Amino acid sequence: MTIRAVIADLDGCVYVGDRPLEGVAEAISVLRRMGVKVLFMTNNATKKPEDYASKLRSMGVEASPKDILTSGVIAASYIKEAWGPSRVMVVGSRALEEVLEEFGHIRVTSNADVVVAGLDFDFNYAKLRDASREVRRGARFVATNTDATVPVEHDVLPGAGSIVKAIEVASGVKPIVVGKPSKIALREAMRRLKVKPSEVVVVGDRVETDVKMGKRLKCTTVLVLTGVTSTKDLGSLPRRLRPDFVIESLKNLPELLAEA
Repeated sequence: MTIRAVIADLDGCVYVGDRPLEGVAEAISVLRRMGVKVLFMTNNATKKPEDYASKLRSMGVEASPKDILTSGVIAASYIKEAWGPSRVMVVGSRALEEVLEEFGHIRVTSNADVVVAGLDFDFNYAKLRDASREVRRGARFVATNTDATVPVEHDVLPGAGSIVKAIEVASGVKPIVVGKPSKIALREAMRRLKVKPSEVVVVGDRVETDVKMGKRLKCTTVLVLTGVTSTKDLGSLPRRLRPDFVIESLKNLPELLAEA
């Protein structure tokens, strides 16, 4: 097995909330010394790549914005490639708005070409009403992701999927999902890494996003047990979603790759 790149999830894999996971920073350094590219990929669009890079550096992980791929960046890139600079209504964070603007899109409150929905801590009935109205009128509907929950230290919060589903039900239109586990997300990562799927390991703590995405393009998949999925969940998984490897933590990945 020749591995040239690792696509690693962040929350639940590198850290949990604001708590860095033990040994992960050193493991990432070892991977890079082994000549393996590392791209951090997250469905959470509430922060910009610059914010995530700063957070990682504060935890001892060397990172720059180019090392981070968020679902917000994927959405902005996908919309521009598919339809050009667009008028977008955003249900999401200020960070998501800024990323879309950086790609040349114009944020509007009506007559939108595209409604982009993600995790929005200020979601309310008015936003649901306006977004679903725009979609019913013909705006394209793009979701950063459909994660039902967001893990935080000592708790689990409702995720973007809860908001996206509300707009879907109210509008009667299913969204184009650009974040994990979509092929759109993985292809954007491949384009950045300039590698073939067979040369990539996808690492994460969620079977339904990280492992499923890797399986779709036949990458090697590794599940870590530091986040959402636990060992008791593994027995009930269908064969198509079983990870190629299961390890306790990302800190064990260099050893796994050295032995493979």
